[in-house]
Amino acid sequence: DAAQFAIRTLRRTWTKGGAGDLQVALAGSGDLDMLRSLPAPLHLHVNELLGPPDGCCSWVSTTPFVPPRFLKPRGSNSLEGQINAELTSRGLPSVEEFEVLEEVTRSFRHFVRCRQHGGSTPPADVGYALRLRFAEPIVGPLPLGYASHFGLGLFFANEE
Repeated sequence: DAAQFAIRTLRRTWTKGGAGDLQVALAGSGDLDMLRSLPAPLHLHVNELLGPPDGCCSWVSTTPFVPPRFLKPRGSNSLEGQINAELTSRGLPSVEEFEVLEEVTRSFRHFVRCRQHGGSTPPADVGYALRLRFAEPIVGPLPLGYASHFGLGLFFANEE
């Protein structure tokens, strides 16, 4: 409630070294049930993005997962280690099994996987298509990895 109140009352903010105020407008608010009940055509991919209400055990990349740290062959900086670190940071369980989808990974080469102007870039300009399987169902959305807040590393529920 406090966070929603703060967002609703925010009208402007500033940028570091910017040229003036940024105007802020709230586009919408609500909970996941409200999002699931959006009318057509807004609801088209909501169920894939969030998964079923009781969760899903299998999730597949819809945008490339870009590892946030240099990849190592084993340990916490391996591909699996970085995936699990991302999941842990979001309060989610570790992945039980993961698979790199080679065919889809090749098609992801056209995605912009690093910043073009300023900001930090990923350690390696590489993106993976993954299938993640969990022991228990989880509810989305499931964004993981470098620039996941900009749309990379987004997974859709994949009920097999």
